Amino acid sequence: TMADKTLTSANSTFMLSVPGLFHVPVPIQGYAVENMFDMDAVDRAEARMGADGKLSAGYTPKPRVQHIHIQPDSPSVDVFMAWDAYEANRRDVVKANAVIMVPATGKVITMTKGFMTSMKPMADHKKVQEPLDFTITWEKVTTASTCPIIRA
Repeated sequence: TMADKTLTSANSTFMLSVPGLFHVPVPIQGYAVENMFDMDAVDRAEARMGADGKLSAGYTPKPRVQHIHIQPDSPSVDVFMAWDAYEANRRDVVKANAVIMVPATGKVITMTKGFMTSMKPMADHKKVQEPLDFTITWEKVTTASTCPIIRA
């Protein structure tokens, strides 16, 4: 029920597949201390005010930009480094797909046609090594409930 939902992130799972490299989805794990992953806000519509003060707007498709923050000792660093090396060897980009399961809110987030558009090739070395950041730009991100919505 709605009352059973929480804000827990720790039990969320992120599965990434990169056809040609990772045919079977691999789990992303070993996140940074305060931040697992996040997504930029999307400007969904173009709004314009006419000279007469009337507002018009139209839908404009936009990419969805996600940032993933991984500890340098995480096995998932190797996933992103392998993806980078695979593309460098091919001298071309490959698209990925991903699914995030969020038990706390009963949501499933599906991401399709994603490209790794930014990455940090090595951790910043400070007192201890800092997290590595990877950016995937998705064509489509959809969120669905794992159970029917119950309205009181």
